[in-house]
Amino acid sequence: MSRRACGTIAAGALAIAITAGCTSRGPESGPQPDRSTAPSASSELAPLSEDLRDGEELILAGDIDGSPIDIPQVRSSSFVIYVRCEGGDQLSIIYEGTDSPYKAPCDGVPTRVEVHLESAGTSLSIDDVQGKRGQFVIAQI
Repeated sequence: MSRRACGTIAAGALAIAITAGCTSRGPESGPQPDRSTAPSASSELAPLSEDLRDGEELILAGDIDGSPIDIPQVRSSSFVIYVRCEGGDQLSIIYEGTDSPYKAPCDGVPTRVEVHLESAGTSLSIDDVQGKRGQFVIAQI
């Protein structure tokens, strides 16, 4: 086959690929979100209680508003704490039966902490919350 024939075939194949939309957009390509339905920064976040898994029963839900939160007694030996906060590095989740508090990041992403104790009835607090805003949920497992 002559060079001219090869060039003509290559040009024809390129034209077909472009017409069919088969050109590669690079490794970063992929499905792009529909900007008309993507949440805006000003829209409210869904309540954390919607994140509960099957078998988890809501005990308490509340807001983090910059003040420490004390929960005198969680009447379950196995429970889960969901926290979502913004406005700082991290907050502390403290409960009886632990030597050091759990540090949850305040990056706007929900954090799930599962707790299993020997007996029911522990006090719980959410601390280091100054300047932070968010939500928390406690559920029995």
